Amino acid sequence: MSDQGLLPGTVAKAWSDWYDVETPAGRLRCQPRGRLRLTWQAKERGAKLTEGERGLAGILVGDEVQVRVRPDGEGAIEAILPRRSALTRPLVANVDRVLVVAAWSEPPWNGELVDRLLVLAAAHGCEGWLILNKTDQPGDPEPRLRVYETAGHRVWRVSAVRGDGIAELGAALGEGVSVLAGASGVGKSRVLAALVPERAATIRTGEVSPRLLRGRHTTRHAELLRLPAGGFVADTPGFSRVDLTHLSAADLGAMFPEIAEAAPGCRFRRCLHRGEPGCAVEGAVDAERLRHYRLFLTEVEAWEAKRY
Repeated sequence: MSDQGLLPGTVAKAWSDWYDVETPAGRLRCQPRGRLRLTWQAKERGAKLTEGERGLAGILVGDEVQVRVRPDGEGAIEAILPRRSALTRPLVANVDRVLVVAAWSEPPWNGELVDRLLVLAAAHGCEGWLILNKTDQPGDPEPRLRVYETAGHRVWRVSAVRGDGIAELGAALGEGVSVLAGASGVGKSRVLAALVPERAATIRTGEVSPRLLRGRHTTRHAELLRLPAGGFVADTPGFSRVDLTHLSAADLGAMFPEIAEAAPGCRFRRCLHRGEPGCAVEGAVDAERLRHYRLFLTEVEAWEAKRY
């Protein structure tokens, strides 16, 4: 405990006006001090906030806080520390990495959704890791996986059913906060349950539909689960919004590591890599990844035109 009698902690669960906070002294049930509630209530009253902004105004799962233990054994949240990052759907703060779970044959590989989720992770300042589940099923995903490894993404091969690769993945997640995302049927729930076996019976995750690009909510609130090797993984309602409306066309290329690496060689400084003369990205980047980049670029430009 510090000189001020405060404990550092991480908000692991939130409901109503109560929060479970993981601290060095164990998990504490806490409420925020009145002044914290007044601060974000005043912020909401003083400005016209979007739904996402309104959610970010309060205390989020993943927030790093300072807590004072009360005589009754519960805690009071005295301060919220500055956030490193924050997702809005799901609402989780200080996410270090997004684990994009995919399968190769059941369901079939969906490279567009994989790339979209990796771009979303990068846009929120998070690492994007690719987790190929169901490695016990037939098919040869290795040529495709090497594309992502060459691009600079960390790639893991696991079978949540057999347990292959789960211990190694869990050890790699020993620090920080991780959130899982993936298409329906890829086994995101099973991967999460395998990572945190003692909580397997209570895990209920939603997944992203590759057809609708919307979430199917089976868990209403996010909760951080502590991993055996340390760090946290979030049990969340899933990514209920995977559009790229918050990005700009000029920034999109930076969300693809291999495009960002090749782009300085382009003839034109503001090259958007869709066939301009002297584009260094053409031929240097995997054709499918480049096609997805251009698809996303068209989407982002359409949203920019609507805004302006």
